[in-house]
Amino acid sequence: MGLLNRRMIRWSLLALAVGGLSLAWTEKNHYRFGGAWVGGHPGFSWNCLQIPLDPAGRTEAIRVDVLKWGADVAGLLSAFGADQLTSAIGEGRMISADTATWTLLAYAQASGNPPTTKAAILYPGSWTFTSQNTAEITYTVAVYPISADGYSPDLSAPPLYVSPEPITDTVKRVPTL
Repeated sequence: MGLLNRRMIRWSLLALAVGGLSLAWTEKNHYRFGGAWVGGHPGFSWNCLQIPLDPAGRTEAIRVDVLKWGADVAGLLSAFGADQLTSAIGEGRMISADTATWTLLAYAQASGNPPTTKAAILYPGSWTFTSQNTAEITYTVAVYPISADGYSPDLSAPPLYVSPEPITDTVKRVPTL
């Protein structure tokens, strides 16, 4: 077998391997970030926008807006002298075909013009797709003091509050009509 034939065989095998890997990413059970979602649990609701950061939809930027909260969240905010939440922003990444991890950051603020930031709230959690249009998320809430710069959480300080147990929300994709 000549040198040219061996090179053609190697390149053909490489092309087949790359093609096979590409097809593996299109599996039915490989979920991708993207789109608009609504979710919550009784007494708490929110919406979010997932923006993929890579073509395969394996990483994301995310923005969450809380629409409604109950006495438990109102009590937590008031414990820090706040009465409102900012949008939460963060990033996530897929860790398996159907599960992602993420961390979000929001601020507890006291109303005013301008509002006064009282604390930073971190929400680390996981997102598990249950279908293309539904998911379940589990997360915790950790409240931190604001650092000297006035806008970032002081992660060197112990948290002021950590949720006693994980919170679970159901999630649905906003349909395209």
